[in-house]
Amino acid sequence: MQRAAAVGADNALVHYHRGIALADLNRHSEALESYNRAVALRPDNAKAWNNRGIALACLARHDEALESYDAALRVKPDHAEALNNRGVALRDLGRHAEALEAYDRALRHKPDYVEAITNRGTALDALLRHAEALEAYARALRLAPGYAEAWNNRGVALAALQRHVEALEAYERALALKPDYAEALNNRGVALAALDRHGEALASYARALEHKPGYDFLYGRWLHARMKVCDWEGIRDDIAKLESKIRRREKATPPFPLLALTASADVERIAAEIWFSTSIARALDCRVVPRPIGGKSRATRYGSATFRPTFASMRARAFSWASSRGTIGRGSK
Repeated sequence: MQRAAAVGADNALVHYHRGIALADLNRHSEALESYNRAVALRPDNAKAWNNRGIALACLARHDEALESYDAALRVKPDHAEALNNRGVALRDLGRHAEALEAYDRALRHKPDYVEAITNRGTALDALLRHAEALEAYARALRLAPGYAEAWNNRGVALAALQRHVEALEAYERALALKPDYAEALNNRGVALAALDRHGEALASYARALEHKPGYDFLYGRWLHARMKVCDWEGIRDDIAKLESKIRRREKATPPFPLLALTASADVERIAAEIWFSTSIARALDCRVVPRPIGGKSRATRYGSATFRPTFASMRARAFSWASSRGTIGRGSK
């Protein structure tokens, strides 16, 4: 790969394809360097600007990613993938109304763009327009019935409308397609807990932790579910572990289940600060690390909206949090 880059030092296409290969290996900093060289040599390459934005998004540099997508759109205003990705960047910056506009623009150019339709649903969810979000997910699923992320997101919208039985059915559909889908396993647990089926919720949380041990806010939910079914074995040690995670400011638990797990006001305060600075301020935890691959138009990550919830809605979210996915469109070879 390095030899090819040396041979083609002044060849924009070589740097572009090197960036694609590096991104496929999750070496996003190096991919970004290659895309930087590509656009320096060929600033009219919209695909390179788009993929550069994806690399920046993978590095959590969302403002810069947005600028890169805008550069792609100055070259090619009808670039549907760049418009979709612009929406994802805006979502990650908490600008959900603008994200929705970007997805709508993408769909004007590419009406059957399933990822943009699904992302449009996540923007509507973040704006608390859950019924409209359901319509978006239904549209996506008519086009792609095997799209697990859309089934998961449908469940999130149904849960927000307190339709937990239907939400559970949607998560089951997602898991039938993708059994190791940690987000859907977590969300399935949330739905089961809302239906007072705590033993099944515990099993679902445990499976999610198996597949994604560091899943945000799940460890506390898992412990709370254990208490609900009177599983006390090793519970003191596990609560001590939870408190340590919180003191390290890890995203270990929503604040309300913690009330049943610890008597430490300091730990409760820190957990609440973490929750409100991440989960509440960002209405949905819908990020997934993108893997931009040339020739495909699917890289996965999510979006959310900033809002001022009532105390009741905060409490409901603390007990029934669910995450949804959005997708980044990749450039082509």
